[in-house]
Amino acid sequence: MAPFARAAGFRAGHALPLRVHHQTIGAVNLLLTGPGGLPELDLNLAQALADVTAVALVSWNPYPIRPDDISTRVQAAIAAKATVEIAGGMLAEHGGLSAAQAHVALRA
Repeated sequence: MAPFARAAGFRAGHALPLRVHHQTIGAVNLLLTGPGGLPELDLNLAQALADVTAVALVSWNPYPIRPDDISTRVQAAIAAKATVEIAGGMLAEHGGLSAAQAHVALRA
């Protein structure tokens, strides 16, 4: 690969890991026409973009979201919120707390 890259005019390169939860799932190779490589700040930015790309690749679903899927997700979020509200009310009642104190205790 290096002879082909050099013949194409590239003089430096970086291999950046694609990471998800500290696990490498691939790599991105950056080829540069100038010698010396990227400055540290640019290299850090490139790595951050590679990390975001890795998460997007792992999370990507090739099938379009259907309206029924959106409705199901909204209903699940509403049900989860209601469950938290009920738990907060029960904690407030049985613990002698205000609603705000009960929700702080739940989060803790």
